Amino acid sequence: MGRAELCNSTIGTTFHAQNWLSLDPCGLVCITLSFSTHIYALYAIGVCLIQNWVASQVVFGVLYVPLSIMSLISLVQAFRTNPGAVPMGAKPLEEEESEGEEDEENQGGMVDEEE
Repeated sequence: MGRAELCNSTIGTTFHAQNWLSLDPCGLVCITLSFSTHIYALYAIGVCLIQNWVASQVVFGVLYVPLSIMSLISLVQAFRTNPGAVPMGAKPLEEEESEGEEDEENQGGMVDEEE
């Protein structure tokens, strides 16, 4: 797919984008379905299922609605970040030589007790 941007590199997946936002069509469809499911669940439970019971309306308003809002916020944060993205021009970290020598000596996980 490649890198894409919106609003003059303000939003997108380019190197100079200020805010990460994946513009992949499959991702956009999935996020739309996720939001729709969450919002429809709030509507269906609040309007259709617990209309006449006061205790359940209180539990719904105090527990379920805040947790649903937190899950929607979490969904947005997960969609707007990419923890696996590597900045352009990044170079791998150099390994210390002492670690490499130890790994070669202890291959297979066996430790010589005489040392």
